[in-house]
Amino acid sequence: MLMPNQEWLGYALAAMLLFSAANIVLKLVVNKATLEQFKPPVELLAGGIVIVLAIALFVLSQSGLQLSQSQLQLAALFAILSITGFAFLLNAVANGKIALVNAVLALSTLAVALLSYIILGERFETKEFAAMLLAMASIVMLVW
Repeated sequence: MLMPNQEWLGYALAAMLLFSAANIVLKLVVNKATLEQFKPPVELLAGGIVIVLAIALFVLSQSGLQLSQSQLQLAALFAILSITGFAFLLNAVANGKIALVNAVLALSTLAVALLSYIILGERFETKEFAAMLLAMASIVMLVW
């Protein structure tokens, strides 16, 4: 059970697991030799898509989220940035090891922290800042 005020962590862990699985599928997509060996039944793929969409719709319905015009504009910007980033990700995955590509992508945590400090005015405790530095150091060591 999550600690009080930590409900977000369960959602974040679920998102991390889904993104991890998606990245393995992405590597299969850009790796033709592996893709030819991996031929799941169409029913399995369709069922997986339906299950993921059902879970996503359930989570969104529980949030009670209603977006204003400005929030919809920001959502559109998010989509544009994500699609552009995905194009770069495809090239990185096609030419590199998926584990190392994802390690580099994990550096986005630090970029988000810096931008949230600058744009949103968020502050971090010393232990959170130290953890981010250690995470960055471990990723740098893994990649280089």
